[in-house]
Amino acid sequence: MNKKNIGSDFNDFLRDEGIYDETHAAALKEVFAAELRGAMRAEGLTEQALAAKMGSKGRNTVRRLLDPKNKSATLIVMVQAARAAGLEMGLRFKKTRSKPLRRSAHSLARAKDSVETRPGALSTKASTRRR
Repeated sequence: MNKKNIGSDFNDFLRDEGIYDETHAAALKEVFAAELRGAMRAEGLTEQALAAKMGSKGRNTVRRLLDPKNKSATLIVMVQAARAAGLEMGLRFKKTRSKPLRRSAHSLARAKDSVETRPGALSTKASTRRR
């Protein structure tokens, strides 16, 4: 049975819900943690050994890098960890689709309800200023 894709894709759903960037960042961190763990295994590095190769960073720093849910890693520490594990980390940018952000009828209704039920909420027209 051949089913044709109807409607938007999952990324559109995430954008509609306003969680695309957060979800995308979490996925990137998960990939980084998996790559780092694999490189450590291939090089025979423990957390302590990697920390030492990074230049006296503590083992907790390495643990934070290996934890896909931990969002506190900075780019410089990620680059240092990758280099210490024998990897070179890079960034890649690509053009996004020119499709505008869409809001689903459900999320629009939910947003409208939350504005109308908040005491003292300003209307959209009153809160919009030209600069």
